[in-house]
Amino acid sequence: MYTYLIFQTTEGFLLCAMAYDRYVANCNPLRYNSIITINMCVFLVSTAWALVMILPALNVILAPKLPFCSNQIMYWFCDYPPIVRLSCLDTTLLIDLALAFALFVMYVPFTVIIWSYCKIIKSVCKIVTSEGRKKDLSTCSSHLIVVFTFYVAHPCVYISAKSYPIRPNVLIYFLLDDSCLQANVTVVTDFLFIGGERGLKDFYLELAIFLLVVYLMILIGNLIILSLVATEPKLQSAMYIFLSNLSLIDIVISTTVLPKMIAVCLWNDTTISYSACFLQLYIYLSFETVESMLLCVMAYDRYVAICNPLRYSSIITKRVCGMLATSAWASGLTIPAFCVIFTAQMPFCSNKIDFWFCDFPPVVSLSCLDSTFLIDVALVGALIAIYFPFTVIVWSYFRIIVAVCKIASSEGRMKAFSTCSSHLTVVLTFYLAHSCVYISAKSENVHCNVLILISIVNCFLTPVMNPIIYSFRNKEIKAALRKLCSGKVDSD
Repeated sequence: MYTYLIFQTTEGFLLCAMAYDRYVANCNPLRYNSIITINMCVFLVSTAWALVMILPALNVILAPKLPFCSNQIMYWFCDYPPIVRLSCLDTTLLIDLALAFALFVMYVPFTVIIWSYCKIIKSVCKIVTSEGRKKDLSTCSSHLIVVFTFYVAHPCVYISAKSYPIRPNVLIYFLLDDSCLQANVTVVTDFLFIGGERGLKDFYLELAIFLLVVYLMILIGNLIILSLVATEPKLQSAMYIFLSNLSLIDIVISTTVLPKMIAVCLWNDTTISYSACFLQLYIYLSFETVESMLLCVMAYDRYVAICNPLRYSSIITKRVCGMLATSAWASGLTIPAFCVIFTAQMPFCSNKIDFWFCDFPPVVSLSCLDSTFLIDVALVGALIAIYFPFTVIVWSYFRIIVAVCKIASSEGRMKAFSTCSSHLTVVLTFYLAHSCVYISAKSENVHCNVLILISIVNCFLTPVMNPIIYSFRNKEIKAALRKLCSGKVDSD
């Protein structure tokens, strides 16, 4: 098991090192021999091997210490998940630790590879002749095919593992006559939220007051930003247009979820109609996806502003700004559509949602059918919605840090960093909140009430933080707000 894990990990890091080698060869051909020296080559290979020897070691050392209730491995060799499943103990912590290492091992090299090929493509596009472009691309085509094979094969293993054991999936329902399922199907015309019946009911009044205050803060803060961007000429740049889109998204997300939560707390209004539930589900998922895409677009805007300040106006034109915003909205509204449409067609054995709003996992779990296929499709959509923007954001800020470090004066560096500090804070808030929801959902030791509270906080944390962060950390917003307030005072 240890040998298998370290050599798989080594392959990922070596592909990363090879991508860097191809980047230098294509983007700095005249300096290739001075950059990729024998010492540098040895350093890259040694680093790859050193990392892979260390990363899987902790999990492999801890796994043999576990007590096992069986010695029958449902697999063809000693891989980590089949062995850990045989333990008599709760292995949630060990699995989460292994997952963290796996994400590091997969996505750090993948991010470097994506960055390298972005630079290579940019360099190749500058070559005038088609023959020159083909020649340059041919030098890295072999490596690109191997990378593609490696990163396609591993997700296939993961998806197939998630689908085991293979049972009739959701597609069968759409191919067969649904009369065969009528014996177990409940005709659902509405859903009931029962998430608060396990202890939170005693705190309904306090929770309602808190959610109402938070909702008013979200509305007031984001409406102020929308009005400032709409009325202040100095805030008509791309960054603030994207920010106004972000404020609109935050208002829609919070309005979709929070008023119903408040109604549940105040009047015990736990019923939601079938169509309203799926409308809430679609709006919540699609607007969360749009927000992720917009944060990615805003990161690219900050990259151009700091790394190419003289060309900013010619690169981020109104047309480009509109195209970026439209792409974010189009992708965000499209990605969740398939899963929501198919889920709405499924037969349900119950109408009691063990949650406070219509989120995808609690609704799908009520189906009478095996929803493995649908969950896997949703997982692919979630990975696209989260990791594609995250990769672009990491790449953008890597380039920003490199550019800022070249500035001689400390004042210049502070000024450059200050232009993207607000966006970076919002990005960290967004991804940390969603990570907490995912980790708590995967952990079996987290109480259901804690999980529900974390999900509720995730619904309003980013919307309530966005206007606060941009109000306190952005000089232009503060100046426009002071101007608006002084204008009102003068008129009075």
